[in-house]
Amino acid sequence: MFTSPADPWLASETAALVQRNGLVLRLDGREMRDAASVFRTFERELSFVGHFGHNTYGVEVRCPCA
Repeated sequence: MFTSPADPWLASETAALVQRNGLVLRLDGREMRDAASVFRTFERELSFVGHFGHNTYGVEVRCPCA
């Protein structure tokens, strides 16, 4: 999600997620200008394995609310 750090919704949802042992990461969008830099940032911040392919097939997002 993209939002302002001052957004009150962000603070309340972040706190709720952390209470449920969720992981919250704040990524600087200025680092992610193209697909390659997005994948590099994800790999670094999410500690992806060395054989991560830097493509959308290597990233699967699961929503427990679905």
